[in-house]
Amino acid sequence: MRLPQKLPEFILVAGVCLLIGYGTGAVLGIRRHAMKLGDTIAVAWSDGALAGPIYGAHVYLDPYMDGETRGHAVRVRVFIGRDKRTQQFTARHELGVVKTPAEAIAKWGRAHWAADGLRVGTEPGKEFFLPKEKLVPER
Repeated sequence: MRLPQKLPEFILVAGVCLLIGYGTGAVLGIRRHAMKLGDTIAVAWSDGALAGPIYGAHVYLDPYMDGETRGHAVRVRVFIGRDKRTQQFTARHELGVVKTPAEAIAKWGRAHWAADGLRVGTEPGKEFFLPKEKLVPER
C-alpha cells in the first residue's frame, strides 16, 4: 500500500479540521453554562449598609429537572468586593423551585441589604435571610 502523494497537505487539512471542531465544541460548551441576563431575578449592592467590604447579591434562575418536574431553581450568590482581581463569592444559596420565571419574580424579585444582613423576597416574614456573619468566601 502506498502513502498518499501529498501527505503534508493531508496532515495540515486534518489538523485544521480538528482545531475548528475543538474550538466550536469549546465555545458551545461555555455558552451552555453561561449566565444569561434573562436568568437574573434581582441584583442589589450593599453600598454602605454593612461595615467592611462592599457586598453584591445576585438572585438568578438555573434550569431544574427532578423526574417529571421541570422548572427553575432560584438561587442567590453574594459577591464580596467589586474589584474583579480580588473579588470573592459566598457559596450558592438555594431559595426554592418555581415553574416559571414570572413566579420567581413574584416571590423572590426583591433583594435588600440591611445592617444585619441580606433579605431576599417580596413577602414580609417569608423572606430568605442571610446574616452578615455568614457572608464568608466559598472554600
